[in-house]
Amino acid sequence: MLEWLNKLLLAGDVDTGAILPQIAAKAAEFREAILAEVLLAQQSEALKQLLARGLVYELPVPEAAMMAVWDGIPAVERQRQRAIDLGLLEAFPLSQTPVYRVPRLLAPLLPNLDPALLPATATTLYRLWWQASETSTEEQRQEMHRLALAAGQAEIAAEIGSALAHRWYSQSRFREAVELCQNTLAIAPDYRIYHSLARSETPLGQVSAALAHYQQALETCPEAEVRERATILHNSAGIYAQQGQVEQALSLYQQSLQAEEAIGDVRGKAATLANMAYLAGQQGDLVQQLQLNLQAAEALARIRAYPDLVTVLSNLGTSAPAHRLVYLAQALWLGLRIQLPFTDKMDLLHVLFQAGPRADALKPLLATSALLLCQSQGKDHPHSEQWQQQALKMIVYAVQNQGVNFETEADLQAWLTEAQLNDPEFFLPRLSQQLEALVGEQWLFDRRAFG
Repeated sequence: MLEWLNKLLLAGDVDTGAILPQIAAKAAEFREAILAEVLLAQQSEALKQLLARGLVYELPVPEAAMMAVWDGIPAVERQRQRAIDLGLLEAFPLSQTPVYRVPRLLAPLLPNLDPALLPATATTLYRLWWQASETSTEEQRQEMHRLALAAGQAEIAAEIGSALAHRWYSQSRFREAVELCQNTLAIAPDYRIYHSLARSETPLGQVSAALAHYQQALETCPEAEVRERATILHNSAGIYAQQGQVEQALSLYQQSLQAEEAIGDVRGKAATLANMAYLAGQQGDLVQQLQLNLQAAEALARIRAYPDLVTVLSNLGTSAPAHRLVYLAQALWLGLRIQLPFTDKMDLLHVLFQAGPRADALKPLLATSALLLCQSQGKDHPHSEQWQQQALKMIVYAVQNQGVNFETEADLQAWLTEAQLNDPEFFLPRLSQQLEALVGEQWLFDRRAFG
């Protein structure tokens, strides 16, 4: 308030004598509103128009966006500067390009924007914040989307709306995404919005609605948008698979696979193959399950999609009994060399530990590696204590099955020291050597990428 009054005094050509008595007569919470009302009454119609049009934006925007609605205002540069001087237009320096905002306090005091100007607001912000910018904030995307809806700009609303919905889906903000998509469909019955809507309906348990919207997405998606069609088919298949409708799911996965192969989408193809492998296993077709998983692994290895490859190798380890240890060893060897969540690495160690023979010499190495992982990467995990207890149990079990008897913890520590199993510089290379020996010549990926 004081800062605003100071601006008016510095301006010099404002009738502060008419303003100050009216402010003094009002309670503190109403004084800014009275100041704004009396100050606006002293301004020209051109300046009021400038402010009224600027109110269409709820965020600070670049000058180019303001000029899109200020077109036709007499002496616009002079009006803009006067509004800034009087505190009626906020100017924020942002790098070398200032941004402007009309205070919301003025909204009740100014006329509404002519609807004919709305399309210019949406297209200008879309050009500035989307087409010409490498990044945009969530707030900026919401502003573009809001104005596109208000202006009836269906293409912009669909493009920005689907991007927002995709982001919110990845953040588990499903209800917000559903509401946004439903609002967007009022002016833009677009395949991207139907697709985004269906994705967020699924985790909310709205299965029938999701399937209906996936179907609408597929029906409205142009034939040329092969990648989008493949994703729609893939996601639809996932719902049918969850519902136990295996034949329908496999049919859709097959269509998705054909589309992915047509555009060379190797990662998408691998994901589809892995899902088809799971369904084949559900049907008891272990031969088909193995072949599909091997195809998925080959595709992922080719593009070095290592985190996904670890998952497929683990799937092979649980679905191919004859070569179970070979695949699980590869999954662990790879998983220890790439960025994976702590819990995923612990699961890999534990699964291979359980799969091996009781007296296997690999078990102590797996157990001590699990304990080291807990101490180095799991310290901040909310369940770190439980994971560490599991690792200690693995150590005790492994040592006992080596034929070692101990009565105290000190005896156990002494044996570990003698066996050099408390020295990572010894046991980690030994673990790698034993995993490599276990795999032999049956690697499904090229290890040379890791030196």
